[in-house]
Amino acid sequence: MRPLAVATLAIVAGAIGAGLLVTQTPRATETGAFDDVEWTTSRHANFDRWESVCEISDPTDPHGPNERCYMRFVDRFGPEEKSDADDRFGQIAAYITPDGDGLRVKFDVENGLTFNSGGFHLAREEKAVWTLDGDDCLIKGECSFNGPAADALVKAFSDQTAETLYMHVEFTDRYGQQLQRSWPMQPFANAFADFENNVRLTSAGYVY
Repeated sequence: MRPLAVATLAIVAGAIGAGLLVTQTPRATETGAFDDVEWTTSRHANFDRWESVCEISDPTDPHGPNERCYMRFVDRFGPEEKSDADDRFGQIAAYITPDGDGLRVKFDVENGLTFNSGGFHLAREEKAVWTLDGDDCLIKGECSFNGPAADALVKAFSDQTAETLYMHVEFTDRYGQQLQRSWPMQPFANAFADFENNVRLTSAGYVY
């Protein structure tokens, strides 16, 4: 089963309701989701560990500066404390970006990670309501959703009725180290609202 179907079916089964300072440093290499064009941050807001970001391309471009806005969550991990394996670092990241008239939800996964069944799921009140299972996208390092599947995920991630809402990520790295990560999802709704406003301004031709 492809991830799109998994996402849609799992959310329906879970009955989920509706629910940096400006810098001139190029950020393209930090997003992990875009091309190698040089971009500078035009706006940046933190919502816990979720970030709402806008960037502008080189203003000297003869075609004029372009602007893009997106959300991201970057989870960087390393060796356990007091470990001598100081080179065992990696990251898993999530991005929300415009996709035509809709949205794209994308997860970038460090190479060499192994996930057991249910090892990547959204937990509402400590119960899994969406699981990234059933496909080899985690092995390939990229899981991407658009259309209705992306809309359903954003709706689930924005749930403000839950007492607890987090993304549980459990995996084994390429060195055999077993790690568990917990992503706070309660701030997602505010971050997404900021992102939507940024996209709206960008679509109207506003440049920061």
